[in-house]
Order: sequence, then C-alpha cells, then structure tokens
Amino acid sequence: MDSGGVPIGHDMKVEMLVLLFLAGGWAMLLRPWILLMAVPLLLQKLLHEGPTQWGVLAQYSVEFAPLCTLAVFTWKPVLRPTHAAKVIAVFATLLSIGATIRVPDASIYIENRAKQRFYQADHYHREFDAQRVRELLCAIPADAAVSASTAFVPHLVEHRDLYQYPILENANVIVLATKEGPYPETREEFELAMDTLERSRFWTETDRSDGAVVFARNVP
Repeated sequence: MDSGGVPIGHDMKVEMLVLLFLAGGWAMLLRPWILLMAVPLLLQKLLHEGPTQWGVLAQYSVEFAPLCTLAVFTWKPVLRPTHAAKVIAVFATLLSIGATIRVPDASIYIENRAKQRFYQADHYHREFDAQRVRELLCAIPADAAVSASTAFVPHLVEHRDLYQYPILENANVIVLATKEGPYPETREEFELAMDTLERSRFWTETDRSDGAVVFARNVP
C-alpha cells in the first residue's frame, strides 16, 4: 500500500484494516455480497491523497458500521437459536467494543486525545460559552442562506440553503467558529479569510460571541 511518502502512512492503513477486521470485517469475508459493498469505501480511503483519510479517525469510517453489523448478525450460524450462535454474537460484540476503545486511546494518528476519548468529560468541554453560541445560531433568520464553519453546520440544518464554509454560493449569512478547528481550511487560511471579511465592503459583522462570529451580506 502506497503511503505517499508519509512516514506513518503505511502503519495507518494497516491499523485501519486490522481494526475493521476485528470490528466485524471478518464476517464480511464470509458474506461476499456485503464485502462487495465495502470495496468502494476501502478504495475511497486507501487511495485518497490525504493521509488523514487513511486511518480510523477521519472520513469514510462510519459507513463500515452498518456493513459490519449486517455481516455478523445476518450470518446463518448467528441466526440459529443455539448456544454457539450466542457465543459468536457476544464474541463479535466484544471484539467490536475492544476496537472502538482502542481507537481513542492508542490510534497511530494522534489528532487530539481529549476529543477522541468520548467517554471522558474533557471530550465535552468547550473553551467558550457554548450556550451563548447556541443562542447566536438560533438568532440567524430561518430564511437565511447560510455558509457556516464545519462545527456549526449540524446545528443549522433547518436552513434550506446551507453550505460548509468557505463555500458561499448564494449565502447571505456567514457564521464562523473562532475556537474550533477551521477544516477544510488551514488555520492560516482561516485567519486570512477572517481578516478579509472584516475589511470587506460586501460583508458586515452583525453578531459575535466568545467562539463565534456572524457576517451578513450587505444589500446593494
């Protein structure tokens, strides 16, 4: 597997395949028609140019979950009302739980352990006033076309026209997270964009809180 010159690239891919196998991928090997559905996902991960996609912490990982579940629990030996079927089901579940626990604790690719460990309080801690940010998001007019930072997009799904910043299209409101990761931009790109918006004659800052800022498009 080509690692594109990334020092830990090969190890990230191997780790992903091993954890996928433990989480139920072994059953897909016994169910070829389900394995066939997993092939495009595997190619999408392993052949992607970005190394963060190769591992278990970024895109295209959760899609394996229903396939693994389907492969294990529709397998005939598991469907039978026997003691052996129960043992297989419990063993498969424990393997999946073990793989899940290993990811935030010991994955090769380290992004932010506090954010990865969903079972610890630090995972849910924010370095800004989350309630104030929620109020800011709720104050955006329901009919507004919005371009929002990745962290805010799930909280704005009621908007018919909603884009992940920096995609603008017909957006007349931009809402940016100032203390969350700027993906898909780099931190430098995000800071440059913020400076550009603050100086722009086409956009005006209308609201700000510790953690978020809102810009509205100026009406000609």
